[in-house]
Amino acid sequence: MTLQNLKAERQNDRLQYYGPNPENISSGKYVVGLQRFSDMFAEALHLHKEHWEEVETLYLSEKDLRLDYKSIIASERAGQVAFFTLRTQTRELVGNLGFYLFKDTHDGSMQASEDVFFISKAHRKGLLAVAFLRYAENTLRSLGIEYVAMTSKHPCGGPCMEPLFNRLGYKPIALTYLKRLE
Repeated sequence: MTLQNLKAERQNDRLQYYGPNPENISSGKYVVGLQRFSDMFAEALHLHKEHWEEVETLYLSEKDLRLDYKSIIASERAGQVAFFTLRTQTRELVGNLGFYLFKDTHDGSMQASEDVFFISKAHRKGLLAVAFLRYAENTLRSLGIEYVAMTSKHPCGGPCMEPLFNRLGYKPIALTYLKRLE
């Protein structure tokens, strides 16, 4: 099974899900699923803005959010993006987890590199992030992904993700440095 070949197999009151069934998590208070970015990006604008203001402005000198939605959707159509959503039982979108999918040029393995992992502050509690990421891992595994890379913006002042990643078996392998060329 590949992401390009997935059809809208699950439908839940106008919300289309792809791949595995969406799951109830956190004692049934939330629903996670794989959704097309192109189907939900307009609904996610508030999350993108909240994420931008909390984390991205810590290291980017440009203070305005200018996401290139057309490029993300084009990558999705090429089977190179997987987007997971976290919703309340009333269907409110409160989290998203997006990955770029690619074949590694060093060993040929299929990999997923996280672009965004965000849960609105009002919903960060308990083991919600653990359940959300585990659902994504299981779905990515079913799509043939062998490795998942996650990032933390903690070095520049973002939330510390190390305890979560350690809990789920992630190992630090590199530290990224960024410089703006002017």
